[in-house]
Amino acid sequence: EIPAPVMYFPQTAAPAVEEYLAQARRAAQGKKGIVFLQLDSRGSNYVYPHMKALSEGLIQEGYLVMSVTKGGPVENPDYLEIDIKKLAINQTWQLLAILKQEFPLYVIAVNSVFWAASAGLGLPNLGLQHWIDKKVHNLWYSNIEVVTDYIYPLLPREKQIHAPAESYTRHNKKIIDYKPDWVIKWFKEKFEK
Repeated sequence: EIPAPVMYFPQTAAPAVEEYLAQARRAAQGKKGIVFLQLDSRGSNYVYPHMKALSEGLIQEGYLVMSVTKGGPVENPDYLEIDIKKLAINQTWQLLAILKQEFPLYVIAVNSVFWAASAGLGLPNLGLQHWIDKKVHNLWYSNIEVVTDYIYPLLPREKQIHAPAESYTRHNKKIIDYKPDWVIKWFKEKFEK
């Protein structure tokens, strides 16, 4: 088992972190928990195109949705978009570390630095692998359930959710977009116990 990254945070949260904490605490009252979305990747120049539908579906299931990826239903009180220009990346993780102590907290993320961060924070992560990357095992941790249309021989099979052709649409030759209802189905199956 690969050891998770160790996270270090300052004793006092920055004002911007406190501001988001206050908003999230208010909005998360009476919810099943918080789902944090990170569905864009600079490495593959990818942005998940169904942000609004996925967010609205998770909200209907009873969650507060927080996201660093733009495109969600901004006019919805159960959706909180995090402006990454206001927070350093470590502050975003500190925000999650504090919220995890108060609410059930989950991550849905494309393959990015958030995979490692979710491991360091000990958060259940539904990892959307949107393209075939033969080195994905180098970025995987045991908290991540990998949604994939390709079965990776170097990842534990029980940690891979095979996506059949009807569960996604083609984004281009190499990249696919998972359908929001299919993502929500697996999120519930894996994390609502």
